[in-house]
Formats: sequence, C-alpha cells, structure tokens
Amino acid sequence: MITFDEARKIVLDSVSALEPVEAPILDALGLVAAEDVTSTEPIPPFDNSAMDGYAAHAEDTSRATEKKPVELAVLMDLPAGHYTERAVGRGEAVRIMTGAPIPPGADTVVQVELTEKLSDNRVRILKEHEKGKNIRLAGEDIAIGQSVLRAGEEIGPAKIGLLASLGRLRVKVVRRPVIAVLATGDELLDVDEPMAPGKIRSSNSYTLISQARACGAEARYLGIARDTIDDVRDRLRKGLSADMIVSSGGVSVGDYDYVKNALEELGVEFLFTKVAIRPGKPTVFGLLNRKPVFGLPGNPVSSMVIFEEFVRPALLKMIGKRRLHRPVVEAVLEEDIKKKPERMHLIRAIVRKQGSDYFATTTGPQGSGILVSMDRANGIILFPRGEKQRKKGDRVEVQLITMPEVE
Repeated sequence: MITFDEARKIVLDSVSALEPVEAPILDALGLVAAEDVTSTEPIPPFDNSAMDGYAAHAEDTSRATEKKPVELAVLMDLPAGHYTERAVGRGEAVRIMTGAPIPPGADTVVQVELTEKLSDNRVRILKEHEKGKNIRLAGEDIAIGQSVLRAGEEIGPAKIGLLASLGRLRVKVVRRPVIAVLATGDELLDVDEPMAPGKIRSSNSYTLISQARACGAEARYLGIARDTIDDVRDRLRKGLSADMIVSSGGVSVGDYDYVKNALEELGVEFLFTKVAIRPGKPTVFGLLNRKPVFGLPGNPVSSMVIFEEFVRPALLKMIGKRRLHRPVVEAVLEEDIKKKPERMHLIRAIVRKQGSDYFATTTGPQGSGILVSMDRANGIILFPRGEKQRKKGDRVEVQLITMPEVE
C-alpha cells in the first residue's frame, strides 16, 4: 500500500497539459495562454484627459490662485469619443471630459474643481498647473511591441481587458479537459427520483461534477451504473472519449464491487489500487490509452477528499497550470486529536486566522459518510502516517481548501 505522497506523484507524472485551441477571449477566463501576445498599437492610442476640466496652455495658468485667478476663453466642449483639429491658442481653453483626446496646442488639464465657470465661453482658473498635468499619454499603459500575455500565464479579467483593448477577440489557450463522471450502486437514486426503502440519493456525482467545474474542467455525467459488471462496463465505455474518467463507489472488495473488474476488461493499466490514507484507502488509479482513470470510494467524504487531493491537481496540470496544490500553513491545534498510526489521516477542519497565526479545530465527527464535515471545512489537517496523537496547542500542517473573504 503506497503513501499519500507516492500516490500523488504517480498521478501527476501520468498527466500533461492538453493541446492548445483558439477560444473567444470571454471563454478564456481562468485558462492558460498557449501563445505570446505583444501589442501592435499603443494603449491608450492617443493623449487623453484624466479628468473632467479644461485643456489649456500650462503657461497661461502661471501664478493662478483663488484670489488672483486667470481668465481664459472657452472655445468648445470636447466629450469622450470625439476629437477636434482646432488648436488651442494662448489665452484659450477647451472644456474637456475624461478620456477625450487632448486638442492640439494644449499641454495641461485643469480639473473642473479648480475652475469657476463664468459663462459658456469664459472660465477662471484658480490654481497653477504644470505641463502634462492630468494628461494620460499615448502608450502610457502599453507601448507598441510590449508583451501583453506570455504562454503559460493564467488569463484573468485584466488580461482579457488588455486583449480587448488590442482588438483581440480570440486567443490560443490550453483547452479545458473533459471529465466523465460515473456513480455506481443499486442503492442509488438520482436526485429527481422519489425516495424508496433502502435507497439513498446520489450526491457524489453532483459534488464531483461541481468540483471539476470549479477547476475549470468540463464534466460529462454518465449516470448511475447498477451493480452488474455489464452495466458498469457499458457506462464506463461511454466515457472513453473524455480526457479523464472518474467513478465513485464499487472499488472495495465486496461481492458487488465491479468497478476494478470493469476497468480491467476495458484495458486500464492500474498504477495503484490502495493508498495509506483515511479517508480514501481503496482509491484506484490507472491509465487507459494514456488517459487517467480514477476509481474513488463511494462514501461522500472519501469521494470529495480524494478528488481534492489527487484529481484536482491532475486536472490543473492538464489545463496547463503550474501551481497545482492548495497552500499549506502551520496552525495551532485547538483540541486533542488521535488516530492509529498505520495511515495518514486527512481531517476536515475549520481554520481561522488571528493576527499572524492560524488556528484549527476539527469540524466534528469525521466519518466518511458525514458530508456536512466537508461543507463546514475550509481546511484539512494533514495528520502524518506513523503518528498517533496531537495535543491541543501543538502546531500542525493544515491545507487550506477555502478561506472566506474578510468583512
């Protein structure tokens, strides 16, 4: 039985980034660039006003004060989206709006708060302004030939805004992986089916699909396979066109656990079938035509935790990302915890930060079927193999899976 670290290394060594595709920029959010993009034009494309105010000659505002203002003639109004070829002469100004091009001859903008409007064609300047004041120069944001996006960078909202500013409607990205998700078990009902004796609703498919989408992957639901080798195999076969297959349930050693047999019949090469962790010991991983295949335990918590620890990093690598793992911090334990030493335990925890220190407490009962323990958790205490007990006040490693925003 391999260790947690060995299993994760096997998984990550088995996957690589997918091929690039061209995508609309709005569909590229969260994906990884597969091309370098350099600017072919300056941004902004022209000198423009950073303020609502008056474009004028800086020398005309020399020594202007509230007590001794300078009076200028107003030639016209210049809103954003319009331009003028009319030059501003000495003793003249143009009433200008934020973003409008600086008219010829003007070399400063006096913000409207430092002026006094006398009429539509006369204004008083109440403060001296130096040359270039409140003017955004052409190319101030991005110059011609400047790098805007590099292959391997994640595309966020600002990158999309820069691409749009350059007139780029499409960009090459590493494509999203497609993950096929299968639930197994005669005891399972789909969400919209009426409850019946001895049955439970299939929550795993929905949590796994949600986890996959949160990673940036596309998910395909294969439905619920009944406890027969034929149904399990046939439904798994429908997922072979996906980039990854993930099933939940049917991977243990019971008489009705058919997933491993079905995967074997389909030609999966198993790389491991057990991991020395709790929850998630009977996790199965292998390759089919070089595509990753996971068999996750059927208990809801086990399924979610194994996805978090093994499937998620694999998907992120397939998307082309370089940062694959959640951050791990040292936290002060706020209660005693204990376990048997044979396996590493992944304990759902509530983590809080006080000053520069993190503090962690468990979410309560840690049974593999207690899904509320994952709902409450924003961290996972990494309780190493070989250890039996940690006491209140000890420092432990905690993986942060979510941390709430501050008020």
